[in-house]
Amino acid sequence: MWAVWQVWIVPLSASCNGYEGDIEPRIEDCTELISLSRWGLLTDEYAAYVHLNRGHHYYALRRFPEALVDANRATSLDPSMDNAQFLRARVSSDAGWFERARADFDALVARYPENSTLYAERGIVNRRLGRHDEALSDYGTAIKLDPDNASAYNNRAWAYFLQGRHAEALADAGKAVELSASDPGAVDTRAHILLALGRKEEALQDFIDIAKTGPSDMVRRYQSILKLRG
Repeated sequence: MWAVWQVWIVPLSASCNGYEGDIEPRIEDCTELISLSRWGLLTDEYAAYVHLNRGHHYYALRRFPEALVDANRATSLDPSMDNAQFLRARVSSDAGWFERARADFDALVARYPENSTLYAERGIVNRRLGRHDEALSDYGTAIKLDPDNASAYNNRAWAYFLQGRHAEALADAGKAVELSASDPGAVDTRAHILLALGRKEEALQDFIDIAKTGPSDMVRRYQSILKLRG
């Protein structure tokens, strides 16, 4: 049995668990590992871990239905695997299955009431559901638990903005940038709020900064804006 692990399963496992390089080969190795469970070569706990990893890879590719299948399978194989439920909640949120995401985050928050990230993530779901007061409450709790949670400030900025609370929105966006200056998403939030408030020159400076350092899709978008401006 050890020889099988050493020669075959260990290399597959290393690839499946990795996060460097192309994603598709890692998905293939996870799939091959999963096929071994039919031969009794994997424990349920380890098979759940492999499904979880493949689910993360699918999620990174935005292949939400496949990611959801893997998250569900991991949860059924190992009901104690909270990471699988967290993945399922995030997949559901990004795919637009908001009520399902809310149910999972509710369960996770009940188990881990001191976890700032869970409140921040549930806040996103509540905002997408149009429950803005609940979203603000979740973001507030996340920030109380972790005053350095830049994501919570960033998302609360949008929630404030959607309620017309522009001064609070801008303050939170600025705090998110202060805490995570290298995150183009935080700068993007502030830029759009500034633009909506008519503070075009300040917004433009943020767009320039994103065009220098942001992800390729944001860089292309804001370079176009800057060209139009001349």
